[in-house]
Parts: sequence; structure tokens; C-alpha cells
Amino acid sequence: MPPSVLEGLASLVDNSLVRQAEGSDGQPRYMMLETVREYGLEQLEASGEANDVRQRHVDWCLDLADLNWGTVVLGPVRAAWLDQLTAEHDNLRAALARLELEGDVETGLRLAGSLSPFWVFRGHLSEGSAWLQQALLGGGSAPAPVRARALFGLGRIAHQQGDYERATELLRECLSLFREAGDQRSSMIPLLRLGTTATAQGLYERAEPLVEEALAMAQESEQVDWIALGQNELALVALGQGNVARAEALLTESLALHRQLDDPWGTANCLDALGLVDCERGEAARAVARYGESLALRRAVAGPGGIAEWLAGVATVAMGCGQAKPAARLFGAARALGDRAGFVFSMPQRAIYERAEAAARVALGDAEFIAAQDAGRVLPFEDTVAEATDALAAAARPVPAQRGGSVAAGAGLTPREEEILRLLVSGRSNPEIAEALYISRATARTHVSNILAKLGVGSRTEAADVAHRQHLV
Repeated sequence: MPPSVLEGLASLVDNSLVRQAEGSDGQPRYMMLETVREYGLEQLEASGEANDVRQRHVDWCLDLADLNWGTVVLGPVRAAWLDQLTAEHDNLRAALARLELEGDVETGLRLAGSLSPFWVFRGHLSEGSAWLQQALLGGGSAPAPVRARALFGLGRIAHQQGDYERATELLRECLSLFREAGDQRSSMIPLLRLGTTATAQGLYERAEPLVEEALAMAQESEQVDWIALGQNELALVALGQGNVARAEALLTESLALHRQLDDPWGTANCLDALGLVDCERGEAARAVARYGESLALRRAVAGPGGIAEWLAGVATVAMGCGQAKPAARLFGAARALGDRAGFVFSMPQRAIYERAEAAARVALGDAEFIAAQDAGRVLPFEDTVAEATDALAAAARPVPAQRGGSVAAGAGLTPREEEILRLLVSGRSNPEIAEALYISRATARTHVSNILAKLGVGSRTEAADVAHRQHLV
């Protein structure tokens, strides 16, 4: 800031016409009383410089908004950018309103499209959607890349809100415009999001080639951030298809890249997804470690949707360890937080959450389950996080040994595998085991194969015989 401006501000502060405060980043911010502001605007209009000042304000907002569009990594630099946008939210709104009033559609589209990551990450979904829709109404003559960026932003918000049909329509139009413009790098962005949108609906066969194509483009251009995200998305496809081993391998690779990029958002997403992989395998201790690490990352960068995902994941871990009531409360809290932000859980995570919720309902009974979930819905945020942390701590405690010896200790089986062994011995088929435990059939099949291998037998009948002879059940 030039010395003359600083001196002028200091004089205004000294005369109580402007108030100085400290922003969230520790930098000074200056505010004025409404009456002083109105007087200043009158004088600005009278000076004949109002249009020039307003244009400089719009240009400043555009420069700020354009800084990180198209960057997937939410590292320290981008997190600081989002913090700055939060601090300047009212300035950005004023610029958008001014552009709409003046009918400057192209500039309005450019500004709104560049702000879409801010609206998504900071949970301003309804507001972002309204600005983007308004900007797109008259933007048919805007250059293709400008319109494409706005379409992508609106499509991404529609995805977050669970309107997948609308999201797909918008993202396809966006992809078409980027390809018409010959913008290969930008084409990768809606292509990957189209795959993500298909995955979110459980349409894994449709999603897989889209994600693979986008990932190949990222690898060809050596864009590490998009490679990391593409691997994450491909892992979710694998998880939805029941290929837990492939999901874990891809997530492990993605996690390493996100750590290398110092990206807390991507790191937290990978940790949470790996936590669900652990839940599918009945490995509570590993899941606890994943969700414990991701909490600090989520709180630093995530909007309400990210925190809701974390809570639902912790609830799933809790249910896997037999904590039905805490799980029900946390699911209630997660859904309430998501509802307030307009956020909708996506597949394959949603299917895992729903199985755990259904198990909690069976364990508690309808009345107690509903009461616990309703109590969770009205918990203050900090209390919710505290309860989730307590649930993780409880899940980390060793399971007391059962009479006759613990299966996990005696035969190398996990607590989940011990539970499945009991069902196997009782004559349940793989589909019946899956239904009883609210897990996928593929996961049940994997567990049974692991049990047979650990017991050194080749059939379910032999496994039951060993379990009886060694008093494992």
C-alpha cells in the first residue's frame, strides 16, 4: 500500500472516521460507520471518479478470484487464498452485484466461475448456485472458456447438493466447450468430475473409463495434483465394486502424493476413505488411527460437508466396535450438519454408512435408535466432535477376551473375522453373512477367504470343524 494511502488511513482512524481491526490473518482491516460510508459514496459520485473506482474494485476481485481456479491441491497457499476470500466475501458480493446491475455478463461469468471453489470448500452452496445461475442466464455470447468455467462451477455445486442429473448435464456442456476451445488441460477437469458424479450414483461401470481417461491425461502432462485426485476417485470406484484390495492400493498411492504436495484436504479424504476400507475389513484399530489423524486436517480446511463425512465415518467405526448408541448419535449429527450445508453423501461411502446405520437400528430397536439420532442432530458442533473423539478412543481399546480364548489371539483372526466365523459355523451362506452384518457380499466373501487361509483349511466345512475342535466359537 503506497505511503500516501497509509497516511490518509491513519488520519481517518485518528479522527474516528474509520475503525481499524485485526483480520483473521492478523493483518489490519479498515471499516467505517454506515453514515460515514454513505457520505463517502456521495462525495465519490460528485467527484466523477465513481466508475473508475468501481472498475478498479472489480479488477481487484477478479485478480484475487483467478489465483487458484483449476488447482486441485488445497495446500497452505490455496488455504490462505480461501481464507482471504472469506475475509473479502462482502467485497466479492458487491462486485458481483455491480456487474449484474451494469449488465456486464462476461465479467460476471468470469468472476462467478472463478469463485466456485470458494463456494464449494467453504459451504456456500446455495449462494454460489444462485450467482452462477444468474450469470449464466444471459451469458450465451461469452467466450467458451469463460462460460465453461461457470458451467463447471454450477455442475460441481449441483453434485455436492446431490442433483446428479443436473450436474452431469452441466459438466458435459462444460467439457464440450473446453474441447471446442482446444483446452486439453481444462478438459480433464470436467471429465474427472463426470466420473466422480457417476461414482456418486453407484454407476461404477460408467465412472471407471471416465476417471481412467482423466487420470491418463494427468499422468501424460505430469500434473501430480490431478494424478493424486484421479487415483483417489478410481479407488472409490474399486471400493464400490467390492475390490477392497485395489481400493487400498490406489488410496495408499494417492495419500503419499497428497502428503508430498502438503495438501491437508486431499490427505484427509484419503485417510477417511482408507478408514472405510479398514471398516470393511473389520480392522478397527487402523480405522481409528486414520480418522484420528484426519480430524485436525478437516478442521483446518474442510467445510461442513467434509466434517459431516468425517463424523459419518467415525460413526461407522463405532458401530463396527459395537457402540450402537454413540454411532446413532453421530450419524444424527453428521446428517444434520450435511443438511444445513445442503451437502449429500455420495456412493460408495453412503452405502457403507447406511449399512452401519441399519445395524445400529437393529441393535437398539427403532425407538431408542430414533431418540439417539435425534439427540445427535441438536448437539452443538464442539460437543459433536468431542463425542466422536470419545467414540474413537473407545474403539481403540482392546476387546476383552472371551471365555475359551480370543479368536484373534488364538488363530490370528480379527474381531470382525471372529464374528463372521461364528456365522459361518452356524451354516450361514456368504449372502446371509453380508445381510446379517450389513456389509457387501464381496466383502463377506473376502472375509471368509481370509478366515479359511488363516485356519489352514480349504472349505467352510473344514473351518467349522477346526473352530469346534479348537473352541474358537
